[in-house]
Amino acid sequence: MSKAILLALIFFGADAQLSIPDAPTSVALDVLSGSEVRVSFESPLSDGGSAIQSYSVEWDTDPGVQEVQAITTSTYTDANEIQMMTSTASNQDEIQTITTNATVQYEIQTISTDCATSGNLGGTFAVKLDTTSSGGSVEISGEINYNADADNDYFSVKTILESMPNIGSNGIVGVTRQEDDASLNSYTWTITFDTRLGDIPLLTLYDGSALTGTGSTVTFASIQDQNLITGSFRLSYQGYTTTSIPYDATSGEVASALESLSTIDTIHVRRDGPTHQAGYNWTVTFTSNYNGANLPQLIPTYADLGGNGATAVVTTVQDGNELGGSFNVTFGNNATSVPFDATPSIMKAALENVGTGEVTVHRSGPDFELGYVWTISFIEKEGDLDLIGTDITRLTGDDASVEVIETRKGTIKEVQTITTSGGNDNIVN
Repeated sequence: MSKAILLALIFFGADAQLSIPDAPTSVALDVLSGSEVRVSFESPLSDGGSAIQSYSVEWDTDPGVQEVQAITTSTYTDANEIQMMTSTASNQDEIQTITTNATVQYEIQTISTDCATSGNLGGTFAVKLDTTSSGGSVEISGEINYNADADNDYFSVKTILESMPNIGSNGIVGVTRQEDDASLNSYTWTITFDTRLGDIPLLTLYDGSALTGTGSTVTFASIQDQNLITGSFRLSYQGYTTTSIPYDATSGEVASALESLSTIDTIHVRRDGPTHQAGYNWTVTFTSNYNGANLPQLIPTYADLGGNGATAVVTTVQDGNELGGSFNVTFGNNATSVPFDATPSIMKAALENVGTGEVTVHRSGPDFELGYVWTISFIEKEGDLDLIGTDITRLTGDDASVEVIETRKGTIKEVQTITTSGGNDNIVN
């Protein structure tokens, strides 16, 4: 494209107070050919103080390429405001107990006296009880008359036996006396020991030298042993079972057995006992978040426990904390209920039902108390919106809560157009 420039030329006198004339006005240029142009114009508004003698036209046959620039503006047209809804509950460990029990059964022993000659039995005797095998002591009784009463006086069999330190006060539930042969003055005392003494050894004769009567004897018999638990048991959890656990396992042994299961992480175990039947109580606290929330119970198998009526029972003392139930979501004056674990589609439908306009919902979780996070993007409504409201009246779980925060403030979308122009009516948008 050719380009012509029109200049006004003036010749200045030596003493004139003159200035440069204005440019010609109403300039029009027509390119007639590659070597010819036609220029028309009007005289300048000011001649600079002297008559214009001539005009000069400069013609550039190679003015270059006209440059065109484009300016593009954009705005984010996806989700406007974004709000995050989070449900939580306090952390609370599950606690279960394992308790072994057996039927209460008293230790019963008898002491019998006898002689070979009619009517000659008399005198006294003393007995011994050795409980050193269970950490006790060897104790000797006071002298027992050949015909001592069973109970109720200072010289009774019950009083004398309870004076022995390894039996002690109230160590005997009861004593009965039976006359076996009146002609021989022979008797049998049946002694029932309290269960706190456990399975005690058999009484033995310490001294019978003070008994009179030809062939006098004192014999002892065990009628019924104290019922004690023996053997082992197993525990199962979510399809996995421990190896055999001894009936008197330490807290560490129980913890190791349970933590060896792939379904259990870390636990704390405390052992209490034993009971009079050699039963124990193990308190198991599930301390890991891996076993969070409300857990299924351990399942005991106790066929290998010995003892009359021996059992192992699991009891939940404290449920792990978890969310449950439902809560309301509100927007404006509208409200509707959603389950505590609402899926994205259920939450989306509920929110749009209460007037949020179109939204998208993404859900993450659950956490160890079955809490979730819903990320809600407002697609339709613009501007800085009110927070979604909640009502947790029907939400279960200790310290249950639902919190809504704004993670991105909404704005009003605006699109602007910029127009630029160049000379010779060339306009670029």
